[in-house]
Amino acid sequence: MSAGAAAVEVHGFGGDPAGPAVARAARNALRVLRCPRLGAAFCAVGAAESARLNRAWRHRAGAADVLSFACPAGGPGGNLGEVYLCLPLIRRRARRLGLAPRRWIVELAVHGLLHLMGFHHGTREAADRMLTVQRAIVHGVRR
Repeated sequence: MSAGAAAVEVHGFGGDPAGPAVARAARNALRVLRCPRLGAAFCAVGAAESARLNRAWRHRAGAADVLSFACPAGGPGGNLGEVYLCLPLIRRRARRLGLAPRRWIVELAVHGLLHLMGFHHGTREAADRMLTVQRAIVHGVRR
């Protein structure tokens, strides 16, 4: 990592190869979006923890595949926040969609990071913009 670059942390992945893939994708996303000095944490959780977080913070029942919690970055080297990835739910949905689970985990990690950076999908236009950026990052296309 270059001097002044913030850390991209991954927790709870154990030896799962999705952990390093998430870290690489997040560093790439921050570089592509010209924010290489910001960081974020990615936490792999089970369905029970995801449901607890979803209920406590979003007042919604059940597990969510990805949850993002932003915090003020405070300048270069700051942390944008935390992204919680419910691996069992993501893997199940990946199978239903016919996608490789690790690819879908990475896709949703980037999605969560974009939320930390202020992207949202409340309108069709905003959703299209977010999805375009997400796909460009995941597929390695620079814009």
